[in-house]
Amino acid sequence: MIGTSNKKNDVICVNQELFMQNIIRECARADRSNNTLSLISLSIVGAEKKPQVTRLAVRKAAERLRLTDLIGWLDKDSLGILLPETNEKGAKHVLLDIYSDNQSKSIIQSHEIYTYPSPGWPFNNK
Repeated sequence: MIGTSNKKNDVICVNQELFMQNIIRECARADRSNNTLSLISLSIVGAEKKPQVTRLAVRKAAERLRLTDLIGWLDKDSLGILLPETNEKGAKHVLLDIYSDNQSKSIIQSHEIYTYPSPGWPFNNK
């Protein structure tokens, strides 16, 4: 996979192109299995200019994830956390766990939770 890796914990954060490909794939899987998936968007303070902030954000997010979940870039300032087979309630629980750490609170500027399928899904998957 193409992205950044935190060697200590072997956390992968995939680039935007690969992350979008995974979103499309997981939406197709959700359609086939009649299931849901969630996406958490985290706007990171200083993501583009401070690599250490990015590494911290990725590490904090990864502490709470399963093997099936994926962290990747939505844009130059926003990390996405893709949570297959997870409804909005489950995504909120993950987000609360991430925010439970004071360092996370200081680097996350804002967040959004999206679920698929729903009218509020931000991507056109066709």
